[in-house]
Amino acid sequence: MNYKLGFTLILSTIILSGCLGGETQSGPKLSEIPEMQHCNDMQADQDRENCYKDVAVENRDWEMCNEINIYPNLRNLCIQMVAIKKKDSDICRHIQNDDWRLDICLRGTGSK
Repeated sequence: MNYKLGFTLILSTIILSGCLGGETQSGPKLSEIPEMQHCNDMQADQDRENCYKDVAVENRDWEMCNEINIYPNLRNLCIQMVAIKKKDSDICRHIQNDDWRLDICLRGTGSK
């Protein structure tokens, strides 16, 4: 049951955020960002998804965190780190199924 709900929430977030086309709000396709290509070339899933996190935080773009598909906790951490770096509590709402991390995110952005 939780799996279906989680999947539905993730799919809804992707559709509503407009990420299905592979573009961020700033315009360029993720595949056109050199750092993302470097990540895509990594063979190990964990290395690749950690690379996505690092690139997302460096670029201050939470939508890049959606490239993290295998490790949802890492995706939530990525979103949290971007939100805190930008001091933008609205980004925290994209954290899914993790109240503890959501609380840390809100505190880190100065909302709590």
